[in-house]
Amino acid sequence: MKYKYSIAPTSQFYFCSVPFRLDMTPSCPVGCSYCFASARWNGVNANTQKPKYADIDILRRKITSQSADIISKMLDSRMPIHIGGMSDPFANKKITELTVSHIRILNAVQYPMIISTKAPYRMLQNLSVINVDKTIVQVSMTSMLDKLSKSLEPGTQAPNDRIWAIRELMRAGVKVSVRIQPIFPELVGHIANELLPELSKAGVKHIILEFLKLPLERKSREWMYSQNEIYKRTADTYFSERIRVGREWLLPTEKRWQMMQPIIEAAKKMDISYGVADYGLYHLSSTDECCGVSKMMPDTNWHKGNISYAIKKAHQYVKFGDIEEDILNEGSILRYINSSVRKPHAKTMLDYMRIKWNAPGTANAPDVYNCVEKTSELDNEGNIIYYKKQC
Repeated sequence: MKYKYSIAPTSQFYFCSVPFRLDMTPSCPVGCSYCFASARWNGVNANTQKPKYADIDILRRKITSQSADIISKMLDSRMPIHIGGMSDPFANKKITELTVSHIRILNAVQYPMIISTKAPYRMLQNLSVINVDKTIVQVSMTSMLDKLSKSLEPGTQAPNDRIWAIRELMRAGVKVSVRIQPIFPELVGHIANELLPELSKAGVKHIILEFLKLPLERKSREWMYSQNEIYKRTADTYFSERIRVGREWLLPTEKRWQMMQPIIEAAKKMDISYGVADYGLYHLSSTDECCGVSKMMPDTNWHKGNISYAIKKAHQYVKFGDIEEDILNEGSILRYINSSVRKPHAKTMLDYMRIKWNAPGTANAPDVYNCVEKTSELDNEGNIIYYKKQC
């Protein structure tokens, strides 16, 4: 079966610098127990469903199209594309071959990309296809603990093997960052004192941090508990002071920021920059955005028209005009956002960004960011003005 939404903008454009994804399949066969898809389907993943695969002709058409649709506009702007936003692009042989074919099309026009994977060894096997000037490889890890890794992410390499592959990729000139996700509170010290030194030895200079999110549904959580007791211990920590965001439970924003500090301090000592890919904390990254694209590929046209960057660059007052000039205001995104959030007469990213900006207290609005609060003032267009405090 063909996957017709393989290339698409994402609803993360409110806060993300790379809200543009390319996936070979909608269901990842790796089967990590912390993946929201695995948890919500109680462990059912792509191995037990009829698979859908990306139709490479979609990318071929779009990359040369003069169409006015949102995908063509994003490609025209040369916004970096995130390969592996939903499923690992090197999960198995078939998916790897399809990924390599898509990468070749992007390479033909020197298109910038970020590739997320837990299988860097398969990238080494396909090293010749990587355009080192236009590619960042983002490798995901949780810890250096082999037994825990095998339990949480059974379809992946052992941590030491991933670090070896990272080292070899970097020796070949590939830009590599590491996404430490999910962070379990009890592993913060281990990450700071054991994982980071190994990453530093391998040459890693940028990490991305994000705490575990627990599904709202009790049945899904119970399935996670059955996979490893670390989930139950984490839930006990969360539920004493949890906050709800959509269909997920999180620790409070300030709490997560405080708990990250040992990792951040360790990273600073090793001259490793950090991105905070965690709800309400994106603006506290040491780089302009969490993925590190502004540091590792600074000449690319990453998506600056988002709330996180507006807050980050503001000195005190945060105004809608700070992002308006950078946001894509062409092409409808209605096809790619949930029907429950669609509004009359709103079609573009700019339309929906304006609605979100003026909806304080809702998910991803400016005042849910750490140290940002709503004021009673409006700008000349009637948009709320926010105030950024010193954290």
